[in-house]
Amino acid sequence: MWAYDVDLDRWTVERQRPDETQPAGAGLPSGFATLAYDSSLNLFVVITDRPTGRYPEAWTFDPDMEGWRRQGALPAGLRPTGTVDGRTAVFDASTGWTALVSRGGVRVEGYHAGRREWAVLNDIVWGPTMCDDDAAAYDSLNKRVVCRENGGVATFATADGEWEFLLEPTE
Repeated sequence: MWAYDVDLDRWTVERQRPDETQPAGAGLPSGFATLAYDSSLNLFVVITDRPTGRYPEAWTFDPDMEGWRRQGALPAGLRPTGTVDGRTAVFDASTGWTALVSRGGVRVEGYHAGRREWAVLNDIVWGPTMCDDDAAAYDSLNKRVVCRENGGVATFATADGEWEFLLEPTE
């Protein structure tokens, strides 16, 4: 991991301590991953594929402690929808959830680093191509995730699990 110091206009390599709860040499699983910054806890939340490639799992990086910590996999009871490939993590500062949004109209799972908890934030298949090309961002003024959707713009509120069009898709 690299860090950029704006004042010094310089990149440096961050020291990365391994997770003490994992075997020696353990680190982030290889494969697809998506990252969001949890500003309430000053943590980077990475959602990545487990080594089996089947269910997402959460890891956090604490820049102050310079270390990774495995938080846990999406519980099998939440009926996982697949791998992290094609999905984007977006942190919602109003609720503390890191939403795992996807193109393809599948549901939205979330990870709450403060509670170390996974949840399904929306279980309704809505729209043919939600969050095209992984283009999603957090709108802090209106407290929602915003993403491009088939030529339009859609929003997702983690507080109530609702999708809404801001701009209807084009044909």
